Amino acid sequence: MESTRERLVCAKDGLPVDDAIDEAAERVGIVDEVLLADENIYVNVLKACMKIEDFSTFKDEFRGMVARGVARSAGCGPAIRYCHKHLDPVFHEEVLDGVFWTEQKLAGAWTLEVENYNDALGCFAATNRPDQSKELFSEMLKNSSIVPGILRCLRWWRFYYASRGD
Repeated sequence: MESTRERLVCAKDGLPVDDAIDEAAERVGIVDEVLLADENIYVNVLKACMKIEDFSTFKDEFRGMVARGVARSAGCGPAIRYCHKHLDPVFHEEVLDGVFWTEQKLAGAWTLEVENYNDALGCFAATNRPDQSKELFSEMLKNSSIVPGILRCLRWWRFYYASRGD
């Protein structure tokens, strides 16, 4: 017995149903193929995880987004803000590694927005990690498309030297 989907897939061919069943089965497989998630889908999942406070799934989905190579500002921004809000410096470094990997892979075609870098610096300041902050700030200055504001620079230097005790 043929399925409705097979009839719909075969209908446009004008072939007799008996002759088209094999060809339709192949097309139905293509129709049924799962579409891979893009950044928008991942961002919606990340937002849902934040809403229900399922941080383990949040981290897993972010890792999946980076592994698939679809993480950009819309996906990295919420991850950085999560780290800042929940003071999670370990995951924060993982997020930044994903950002740097993506920026390097795309060779200048994409860079994280300055606002997200500012949030990342704020997370390092909140978790009292001046060395990681210095490394991130140096990365920002190396990238010609990122121009941190003078106030951000002054705040960062004040934080860095205050945390070192100089």
